[in-house]
Amino acid sequence: MPRPFASLTQLSLALGFVGLSQAGSLDELQLQSGLGQFLEARVRIGANSGESIAADCLSASLRDSEGANARRLYIEFTPDRSGGWARLAGDAILNEPVLTLSVRLHCVDGSDIKRDYTLLLDPPINTVRTPAATLPQADRTARQLSPEAGDIAGETVSSQAGDSLYGMARERFPDRPDARRQFIAGMRALNPDLPADGEARLPPATTLSLPLAQPAPSDGLNGRGRSWTVQPGESFYAIVRRLYPDQPAEKKALVIAMRKLNPQLPRNGEKPLPPGMQLQLPEKLTAVPTMPSAQAATSAGKAIAPVTDRLQISAEPAAKGTPANPQDAIHERERLLLDQAAEQLAMLHEARNRIEKLDKRLNWLVEQLGRRDAERSQALKPTTDWGGLAVGATAGAGLAALLALLLHGNSSRRRNQANSAGAKLAASLGEDRETQLWKGLEPKETAPPPSRPIPPPRYDSPVQEPQASDMDVFILNSAASEAAVLAANGQYDRAIIMLQDEIEAYPTSLVNWMQLLELLYGNRDVDRYIEVASRFKTSFASEALWNKVRRMGIELAPNEALFKQEQSASIRESENEPEHSLNDILDAGIARRPPSRRNRSKWRRWSSSWSDRIPPSANRRSWTSSRFPRYGSQARASLPAASRSAISNALAS
Repeated sequence: MPRPFASLTQLSLALGFVGLSQAGSLDELQLQSGLGQFLEARVRIGANSGESIAADCLSASLRDSEGANARRLYIEFTPDRSGGWARLAGDAILNEPVLTLSVRLHCVDGSDIKRDYTLLLDPPINTVRTPAATLPQADRTARQLSPEAGDIAGETVSSQAGDSLYGMARERFPDRPDARRQFIAGMRALNPDLPADGEARLPPATTLSLPLAQPAPSDGLNGRGRSWTVQPGESFYAIVRRLYPDQPAEKKALVIAMRKLNPQLPRNGEKPLPPGMQLQLPEKLTAVPTMPSAQAATSAGKAIAPVTDRLQISAEPAAKGTPANPQDAIHERERLLLDQAAEQLAMLHEARNRIEKLDKRLNWLVEQLGRRDAERSQALKPTTDWGGLAVGATAGAGLAALLALLLHGNSSRRRNQANSAGAKLAASLGEDRETQLWKGLEPKETAPPPSRPIPPPRYDSPVQEPQASDMDVFILNSAASEAAVLAANGQYDRAIIMLQDEIEAYPTSLVNWMQLLELLYGNRDVDRYIEVASRFKTSFASEALWNKVRRMGIELAPNEALFKQEQSASIRESENEPEHSLNDILDAGIARRPPSRRNRSKWRRWSSSWSDRIPPSANRRSWTSSRFPRYGSQARASLPAASRSAISNALAS
């Protein structure tokens, strides 16, 4: 095993070296551009003899030192015997001194080669821009800007590397924002191909048409006199902005001069002055601070650089316009710095005053909003109508009293009906027991339980039609008696379902079984009778009861094998046993109603004689038992005469 493994390892290494020997290479880089220019570079691509490299196999990207702003480059490949040269060019000016150039070769024998080059750009050689010839002052002030390009066209100039539209405007009008805006509008009207971004770099040597120079701004103090009357709501800075709206240098000089002439002015220039206050104005602004030519050239150079660049290239000082004495230049520089500090301090105070005014305005708005919300809530708050409340309370009390009277009358009517019905039933059946009905729902038994034997069924009783009034007073306290009532009134299916549910809940209740079989036999329901009879035979061992069930089954289904088994023996045994009617079974099952706690011992003694013959039945009351209570001995009287006669005739047959 070691020898084959070593052979495979040597083979894999040999194939790897062969692949490396056939792969290309990225060699030296020649950079031909500097800072502020377009990218121009060449990369040497090496390849083995016999191999060819296509331009589609090369890709390159350029990004800054932080890895952001990646840009695609244009590649032009020139092949030769040993590989070739890839010329890389970009369409964006290089404004960062440190860049990363990534070149990838990814289709030479399936290999992927990548190399990153770090570019350190040198500043470009500055060229002195020759100013174009300007028109005489009279011609320049006579012509004004107009929407037509022919009316505003002036001189032409060629753009230099790094120029932008906004930079050219700042270079020509450093302290005049209005003139800068007009210059930009004129440039866009004369040169429609300018980019939409004013800070975008213009391609070098682009010929641009310049609009005519703007006239010098007028002096705001001309014709004003030596005094100024403060109007309501005016502040010191508002007056200055009104006199020189778009001339920062003149505004700065006016602030200094007016503070000297008016020492009573507040330190906060945005604070409103008293209306009617007289302020002295200077006769003429003679000492307007101006930037030296060297500094102007420096600011112009800085203005050319975009805002997003981190490197700013300062232009070389101009050869003309510099002070002859260096000491004078230093004093001029100091004065300029002092003026700038004063202007910055004034701007700081102005910003603070604006913040204070905004805070006051915000507090006032919050207070107004709070008042408005309070007024709205007060307006929406409903007023209490005591008269309406009294009327509503009186009407509610009357309705409640009327409802109470109706309920009391209804309960009294039901109680009277129950008492009268109970008295009639007791008189017709010859009951020996007395039942005392109190005003409440629970009755009180005053006579002992019956001890006489169960009377035989009355087969010769005439069949009478049940009345609706009888149904309202029947007292049913078992499922069998309730099912009999339902069946007698045409609710056969409902009675069958109720008995089946009771048998599933209490399978040892013989009363429910016999009632279910009687109903099935009376309605000639052969299939369900056979099913229930089979379950009855397996659940109970009483031969006498089974003989009765079999006799009814033979009448329904004479050929059924279930009813033919041991027919003769069962018939002989049944002749020796006494028959029990369904009324006896119903009375026995209904009499097993659970007693109250007070009569529990009496209940045990009274029901001991029935425990040996009939298993206990389920305690089930119908919807009428809660309204018209009775005891178990009167349950048989609750069945209508028609139902009792039909059940007795069925048993006798």
